[in-house]
Amino acid sequence: MSNFNDIDLYITESGDLMLDSDGDLATVTDVDYVTQTVINRLKSCSSDWFYDETGADVEVSIGQKNTYENTEALVDRIISSMTKDEFCSIEDLVVIAKPITNTSVLLLISVNIPFADTVNFKLELNFLTGYKITIV
Repeated sequence: MSNFNDIDLYITESGDLMLDSDGDLATVTDVDYVTQTVINRLKSCSSDWFYDETGADVEVSIGQKNTYENTEALVDRIISSMTKDEFCSIEDLVVIAKPITNTSVLLLISVNIPFADTVNFKLELNFLTGYKITIV
């Protein structure tokens, strides 16, 4: 069972905490919580979060060859990251990888939220230069 019904501090794209209109720390819930959590896990190394090691280690792929085995290892790390602490059940998660060029791959990640719409992410990985995550 997924653990989507939670709350977290609002973190900007640059990693800063946000304040609400009253000057208190802003929070995210529901779809915003799921979106922020997925992005944070995709952007993080497993050692970044000292208490739960939930990062997807996408950067481990940089410098490797674009092979089926390396792409499958990345897909496995993403699935493990999303399901590790029951944040997302395997039934609510779809990860599809498609090669784009001999040095890049496109990963489509869909998270089905039972109380809302599916949230979709696109992770474009260039094995030589890095990666980009967007919400689609």
